[in-house]
Amino acid sequence: MGKTKILEFIAAHKDGVTENKIFETFPGLSTVDFVLITSDLLTSNLLEVTENQDGQKTYKAQTLQNSYETLILNLLEDSSDNGVWLKDIKNKTNIPHAYLLKLLRKLEQECKIKSVKSLNTNKKTYVLFDIEPNKIVTGGVWFTNNDIDLDLVNNLMNVLHKFIKNKREEISKKNTDLFLPSIELLPTNTDCHNFLIEKRILQVNITREEIDNLLNVLYYDGKIKKFKIEGDAHYYA
Repeated sequence: MGKTKILEFIAAHKDGVTENKIFETFPGLSTVDFVLITSDLLTSNLLEVTENQDGQKTYKAQTLQNSYETLILNLLEDSSDNGVWLKDIKNKTNIPHAYLLKLLRKLEQECKIKSVKSLNTNKKTYVLFDIEPNKIVTGGVWFTNNDIDLDLVNNLMNVLHKFIKNKREEISKKNTDLFLPSIELLPTNTDCHNFLIEKRILQVNITREEIDNLLNVLYYDGKIKKFKIEGDAHYYA
């Protein structure tokens, strides 16, 4: 008994069919063949199965479009934050190129997936919509369309410089007898990070390592000073 006939029979029933109905329609179908055929169809995402409280299974055919969409979403889910190149999606799903592009646009419009350009290869890479792409792929918060966003970098450095300067002035007002505020009171990387998060300066996540990069630029430009206490850097402007 061919799986095509089984699939066509199931597809003809919009609400699905039970195991009993399948065996009634195909009396020559053995249990072994049934298990092998349905397993293959399920693996190929051409079939879905539900089970009621009595343990009765109902089989329902997936449309070709739904099947392809499921293949794409499963592939992206497996890739996690690394994403999958367009060419790899095509090779791994065997979906015709023009139809694949149509499906990808549809999934993007439905906010199920999103595309980014890989920093190193300039290839379009797809990830699930709720996944933040790996920084190896995108280049991190400083990059927009593979180019360093200098406006963002400069604006953030100005914000950090002003924050550090304001903290120094605030501490100095409370300690008027000190020419230089007590070092341990000066802001650290963590203080700078918390400030950016609390004030919602950015619409994307930024790491302490990325803030360190900005603070180092300010330090080497001579705009801030750095003091270390027990391994922690404190900043002064």
